[in-house]
Amino acid sequence: MSEKIVLIDGHSILNRAFYGVPDLTNSEGMHTNAVYGFLNIMFKILDTEKPEYLTVAFDVKKPTFRHEMFKEYKGTRKPMPEELRQQVPIIQQVLEAMGITIVKRPGFEADDILGTIAKTAEAQGKEVTLVSGDRDLLQLASENIKISIPKTKKGGSEVEEYHTEDVIEKYGVTPVQIIDMKGLMGDTADNIPGVAGVGEKTAVKILKAFPSVEQAYEHIEEVEPKRARELLRAGKDMAFLSKKLATIKTDCELDYNIADAKLENIFTPEAFEWVKKLELKSLVNKFDMDTRSSIVIKPMNFKFLKKKAEVEKFAKELIKNSPDVVGVSFFGDEWSNSGVQKKKNKKKNGGQMAFVFDDISAVSLEDESDSLNEYLFLGLSLSYETDGTFETISILKNDETDGDFLIDIYKKIEKKIPHIALFDWKNELHLTSAVENYSEEKEAPSQAAFDDSDFDMIFNKVSDVSIAAYLINPLKDSYEPDDIARDYLNMTIPSYSERFGKSKLSEVIAEVEKFYFNENTDEETDEETDVVDESGYTSEAQDTSSGSEDTTYTEDTSSTDSSDYSEDTSSDSATAEETSSSSSDTSSSETSSSSQGTYLGNFKLTGYCNCAQCCGTAGNATASGTTPVAGRTVAMAGVPFGTKLLINGNVYTVEDLGTPYGHVDIYCSSHSEALSFGLQYADVYQLN
Repeated sequence: MSEKIVLIDGHSILNRAFYGVPDLTNSEGMHTNAVYGFLNIMFKILDTEKPEYLTVAFDVKKPTFRHEMFKEYKGTRKPMPEELRQQVPIIQQVLEAMGITIVKRPGFEADDILGTIAKTAEAQGKEVTLVSGDRDLLQLASENIKISIPKTKKGGSEVEEYHTEDVIEKYGVTPVQIIDMKGLMGDTADNIPGVAGVGEKTAVKILKAFPSVEQAYEHIEEVEPKRARELLRAGKDMAFLSKKLATIKTDCELDYNIADAKLENIFTPEAFEWVKKLELKSLVNKFDMDTRSSIVIKPMNFKFLKKKAEVEKFAKELIKNSPDVVGVSFFGDEWSNSGVQKKKNKKKNGGQMAFVFDDISAVSLEDESDSLNEYLFLGLSLSYETDGTFETISILKNDETDGDFLIDIYKKIEKKIPHIALFDWKNELHLTSAVENYSEEKEAPSQAAFDDSDFDMIFNKVSDVSIAAYLINPLKDSYEPDDIARDYLNMTIPSYSERFGKSKLSEVIAEVEKFYFNENTDEETDEETDVVDESGYTSEAQDTSSGSEDTTYTEDTSSTDSSDYSEDTSSDSATAEETSSSSSDTSSSETSSSSQGTYLGNFKLTGYCNCAQCCGTAGNATASGTTPVAGRTVAMAGVPFGTKLLINGNVYTVEDLGTPYGHVDIYCSSHSEALSFGLQYADVYQLN
């Protein structure tokens, strides 16, 4: 099968898209409807045609050789609307970001450029699909050159396709005779005069008898009817001029090589930047996760906390640092009264509860039987800045950190911090209301978290950033966190749908819980434990009972839970000291077969790695001679980024890949390569 090239008439398709798509603007007021429509047409053509080459030609705003022949050429056209004019350089920059070849040439129209490339490609034995809304290009149709004309019909979009026979069937003339037909009847769109008084029917009738304008004049005495004959006599000069004006040049001198128009991956990081800037949200999912992740802001200093002691220490340090503002989120599904009633009914029956929000989804949560109240929120996140560094934690509700505990933590922070920032306060008011307080008789439930004893105080303290964004620009159609980050922080973060698709947050949390609340998480191990520093090397342990700081927010008092994820801090510290004294010979090694750390569970590990050392020690599939691709995901959700893990005697660091449900890559901390295991499952230990 021969190779195929797709050629697109840039201005023609952009113009058609502009009038076919309702006006769209981004948050900066930039018009985007023509760009959006153009890209959708192009994607549809590429999906259908599957070409090896792609080129887009644009007109240049300068006179062409046709203006030199006839000054009035295109003289009746209305100026391009300013809203469309603004989008011409934008679509060109988007196409360049996609690596698509663009051709422009002063003195020639895009039709001439496309005609030249089409005939050159045909001569090379390639198939050609030429996309335009301009029917002048029908003169180029042949067995190997297909003219595709997108059009809107009955509210939908369809494409008319023309080879030679299709042109004859539609217009009654051959593609080459389209030029002669324009010479006789003219073209009002381009202000080509033609022969006065001759319309399409007369022109077609003449050309069926005499195949060209030249032959018609050679046999002018034979032209019928008499009126047509007299019209031709009177308009001879205009007939020949009009034919020249209508003829597309196919021999332009161009600095162009078809080989350079090879179609590669067009969904590049640079193109994704443009899609985000233009806010073309429906196009986001055309980019793969690696591309999207390459430009998004990665979470920094983010931790999951599970124990009361950890949460209390974080809150204590937060209050001590006294930031001006703290970001707060009682996160959960969007509030639904029907979900509340189902949950209340379930609670009356006792036992384990199903957290049901509608008829098709159910998420099992921990029973809050030890909590005084039950709430609809799934957890609490807190974030603040201190000395230019951001600290962010997230706590999922569990037996230890139940709803009442998390609300109490928030109240302590609210009391001491001057400003609280959150998103969608209305929903959080519902989520922080005890389920038992809901009833059909009450217009609004009594929320438990926010201090509403003094309305002036609470409304001066708590700010909803989504409402603030609306007040700044009430004309936008979306005020989601990714919109606000882009508009006011010049920051690209994934939207909820980009991360999780149509999944509810409760469904996402259920996936995280499977790993985060692993039943073996808090179990003691009988193995000796080394302490691993940030570089991944074993080092001399510090006695945690002496009050040294670590990254797990340890309470130094004996009345609180331990600092790491084992039950007894002192015994772990002692073991670590004993082990470190005997591990000096291995302190410079990346691996430590005796270092077990805290057992997280038996995980399924997948992916690939090009690291020969890892392959040899971890049983990677490359040992069988395959050549896998680095950077695939590892199904291990809920592990904080930056965590050191011990797997099969090797130390690895968890890195964010930006994939749904918190999936991460595990990278070899020596070689910066994505790790893969030929094993299906492996025991995983946390070292920090």
